[in-house]
Amino acid sequence: MPLVFWGCKAVHTEITIPADPEIIWSVLTDASGYKAWNPVLVPIEGELREGRKIKYQMTQPNGKKSAVMAKVKKMVEPTLLNQT
Repeated sequence: MPLVFWGCKAVHTEITIPADPEIIWSVLTDASGYKAWNPVLVPIEGELREGRKIKYQMTQPNGKKSAVMAKVKKMVEPTLLNQT
């Protein structure tokens, strides 16, 4: 029997990094550099801009790859990058 979830999914992550917010922001908004620090979820299409859609490639620990879509809900430089 397949496992099915209905409804809205959400993940909230927050971390304090001892670095200048502008430096962190430049890393978070550099989609081409994601693979260097986050090889699990890499943007492959779209633009990190408020209101735009982004397509990510997710790589599972077993090597299986799948596409994940997100929408950039809100961006407040250099403190908030909210995607749904």
